[in-house]
Amino acid sequence: MFYKSKFFQSFFLLLFLSSLLLFACSKQEETAVMIPLQSHAGEVHLSDFKNQLILLSFGYTHCPDVCPATLLHVSQALNLLSIAERKKVQAIFFSVDPQRDTPELLNKYVQYFHNDMIAVNAEGLNYSRFLKAFNIESQQLSDDPNYEISHTSYLFLLGDDAKVLDIMGHETAAKFIAEAIRKHLKD
Repeated sequence: MFYKSKFFQSFFLLLFLSSLLLFACSKQEETAVMIPLQSHAGEVHLSDFKNQLILLSFGYTHCPDVCPATLLHVSQALNLLSIAERKKVQAIFFSVDPQRDTPELLNKYVQYFHNDMIAVNAEGLNYSRFLKAFNIESQQLSDDPNYEISHTSYLFLLGDDAKVLDIMGHETAAKFIAEAIRKHLKD
């Protein structure tokens, strides 16, 4: 019988695994939209930014190098956009250090880079769920009061319902970030 052949078994296994992967990805995006995040102005959700692209980055205020460099690229990219384009984009910085990064400190930090940027954090289960939704790894490197955090440092360009439209490395130049934003604003 045809269903006993290796080809059909492999085909149905691949189909099943693909379905599981698609379900898992859509479930993660759905979860990210619903997770409450804290900004200096109060609770926010990714779903609050309907009809806007979200440029999401991860980092912390005590980061010595990668995080400020990434936010500088994001700031420069926002400045390359027209005012009309910028109104359709929300840059969000999510802290991987909720222990030290209060919403007030985060707000002061991101305002140094760009006035249109907001910063958020989360605690406990919401923190873990948000990181998991984007497959972000984060680990405190020591118990020293001036500890550093090792973390995944991608930029995510999100559409409606936190659907991932593009993923960029932290070293992506402002010009290419702006190009990715413009591409998805036209779609």
